[in-house]
Amino acid sequence: MIRTAARGAPYRTASGITGEVRGYRPGDRIRVTYGTTTVQVALTSAADGARTMLRVHQERMASAEQRERQRTHWQRVMNKTAGALDQG
Repeated sequence: MIRTAARGAPYRTASGITGEVRGYRPGDRIRVTYGTTTVQVALTSAADGARTMLRVHQERMASAEQRERQRTHWQRVMNKTAGALDQG
């Protein structure tokens, strides 16, 4: 859980992963370390202004296998998020 989004603020997930906030722009994006990688979650308004795109980018992964595992993980997260929003 991230208690504050200030740059350098520490966090710990429920599963015990620790890291720190690397950057934060309210209403736009947050970058955090996650193990040896960096994860960025960003919001982007669609051209029509009626929709918002949620994007996740993870960098500095050690191997192609790790990239594929994380791609699968984030696809599940996004599908779950979309389902929750649809139930809204």
